[in-house]
Order: sequence, then structure tokens, then C-alpha cells
Amino acid sequence: MTEESVVNDDTVTVDESTASGVWSALLAGNRRFQKRTDASENATAENETAEHKNTQTRAQDARPKAIVLACADGRVTPDTIFDAQLGELYTVRTAGNIAGPDAIASLEFAVDRTDAKLLVVLGHEDCQALKYAAEGVEDIVKSGVPLDDVDEELESATNPILKFAGNSVWQARMAGLERAEDFEQVHIAHTIEALVTDSDVIRAALANDRLMIVGARYVLKTGAVEVLSF
Repeated sequence: MTEESVVNDDTVTVDESTASGVWSALLAGNRRFQKRTDASENATAENETAEHKNTQTRAQDARPKAIVLACADGRVTPDTIFDAQLGELYTVRTAGNIAGPDAIASLEFAVDRTDAKLLVVLGHEDCQALKYAAEGVEDIVKSGVPLDDVDEELESATNPILKFAGNSVWQARMAGLERAEDFEQVHIAHTIEALVTDSDVIRAALANDRLMIVGARYVLKTGAVEVLSF
């Protein structure tokens, strides 16, 4: 399957039979989203009308081309951010895009039962779950726990956000990183690592070249999706 996408105002053909092609198509969709956000209300209304006309047709063709693990934050809606049609994305959303057992089970179902070749781990700017985790880490440090034992304190935490996202924050701080943006990027990398470590299904799909995982961060101020490399 191929799709013509607008990339830097030039029309190019994207081969969506590959994971890289699907990712290029999603990023092209994000650029369309950014342009539409900056367009006039009239232009936006015209786009919305055109989208509505095809809603029923698309809804009957649920063949996701990508799987997305994103945050549950209402400002971060993958279908909107990537200008995707109904049925194009299989989306799992949790606070702080935490890769807990339920989220992993849903992702494994998508890997097993769809033809999607791409898994996107999508974090975002101003993540409240990470802010909560950062505050929790700071409370642990201020409580007098030896720095060498902070990771054990986080591992024993009953709150999954503090346990998982707090570990991301602590990894960043141990590397000398203190900005919220740094925490967000490290957390995305940590999430990808957890998916590969904790899921036999995802690990096997990667080993057999049936799946590609990418990390990205959504910037609220601009509407842009930043591609991360680790």
C-alpha cells in the first residue's frame, strides 16, 4: 500500500509496506496537523467537513498501520497529532505512557493480531505524570535515604507511576540531567527498554524484523513531534 503525503510542500510517494515508510507517513501527517493548526478558521472548517464525509468509509476499514503507546493526557491525542484517519492507529494510552502489564498485554495483542509494523512510544512536553514522579523522587532524597538506595525505594513503591516514571527521573538525575525535557526523553527510552525486556512477543517481533519501535516526543507549544534517537 502506498500513500501520497505532503513533505516540505512537495508531494512524495511513501511506501507504507515498510515500517520506515509508515513512520514517514505519520510524520507527514504531523506536519499537516501543524499547518492546519496555524491555518484560518475557514480552512480548518473546510478540512473538518471533508474529513467528516469519509468517516463512515474509514470506520469500516480498521486496519491499523501503526501501534502507539501514548500518555492519557487529553492534550495528546495520537490520531489528531498524526492527522490519521479512523482505524489507522491502534492506540494504548496510560498516564505517563507507563508500560505496565495491562498496557503490554494490549500492545502484544496488536502485534499478534494486526499487520502493523511500527510501534511508536510517544511522550510529550509538560507531562504531569513525570512531574508527579519527579516530586516523589525528591521527597525520597530529602527523607535521608542513601542515594545508592533510591532505586530500591522506587522499586518497592506501590504507586506504578512513581515506581516506573520515578525510575526514569532517577536515571536522568544520576546522569546529571535535571530539566523536565530530559526526564521526558529518558522516560521514553526507559519505556522502550521495558517493552523489549518484559514482552516476549514484542522481542520476538523485533528479532524477526516484523516490528520497528521508535521513540518520539510531542511538543505542546508547536504541535510538532520530535523524533528521538537513543
